[in-house]
Amino acid sequence: MNATAARLLDLRPTQFALGMVQVKSKMAKTIRFPSDERDAFLAKMAITVVRGPGGRLHIIDHHHWARAWIELGLEEAPVRVKEDFGNVDQASFLAEMNNRGWLHPYNERGEKVDVGTLPRTVASMPDDPYLSLAAFLRVAGVYENPGDFNAKFAWADYLRKQVTGDSGTVEGFAEMLALGYRIAHTPEARSLPGYRADDRAGVGRNTPAMQMPERFSLQLHGEDVPLLDLITNDTVLLTSETGHNSVRYVILTTIHRADIERWCEVLDRVGRPYRFEKVSESADADDVRISGSPDWLS
Repeated sequence: MNATAARLLDLRPTQFALGMVQVKSKMAKTIRFPSDERDAFLAKMAITVVRGPGGRLHIIDHHHWARAWIELGLEEAPVRVKEDFGNVDQASFLAEMNNRGWLHPYNERGEKVDVGTLPRTVASMPDDPYLSLAAFLRVAGVYENPGDFNAKFAWADYLRKQVTGDSGTVEGFAEMLALGYRIAHTPEARSLPGYRADDRAGVGRNTPAMQMPERFSLQLHGEDVPLLDLITNDTVLLTSETGHNSVRYVILTTIHRADIERWCEVLDRVGRPYRFEKVSESADADDVRISGSPDWLS
């Protein structure tokens, strides 16, 4: 499929809501590319659409990229037309889209709505924080999309029933993400689509194992302790900093090397600095610090 340019505000959504934290992550990724490389990046991430009655283009993949580019002020973006249903009537079009799993008429609360109430533009799609939670769990290697099936919706619905919190703040969303990660490894979650049984081993099917360097050490009551020497029931608080303010980002109640590596990878991808502090239940918070550079992730 060759990419062609389309006006972003003319593209019709095929789902009701999206995750704004995920959108912000994609905004950050886009602006990392210098202007002379950005067009090539946009073409690589071209929005997948189908042509419907009246020639209207409907997004079937990359709603979040489309919203990110709108938020960044782009008027046009590359699209790839996967199917052309321009010659069928509206009822036949909707039936075909539904049969192929290309419609998701559920609002930001997970409630089913009439297809006719879907937002007219990506710019007016409301935020569903559980879609962001599900997206970051996939980044962390908890699950993968089986074939063309988008498992994110099933995971978002599962998390909606299990996780509560203040998704409107960084620390609130972080606590929800940490809880979601723990719940994603309960026996009940194994039946969800795309569940990756090898995630706890820390090696994803498409992700090479990362090595935790010995130079990552902490100060425990004045003595250096290698991070690899921590016992399995130690507790780590992973914090993320904005300016001079340190905000709680992820709390891991049990140390697993794979967990630490996965969460650092998530924070690295969204461009947020981080550090560790408060390790071991027997230690006072003021006595414990971990210092080190995250360049081992690059």
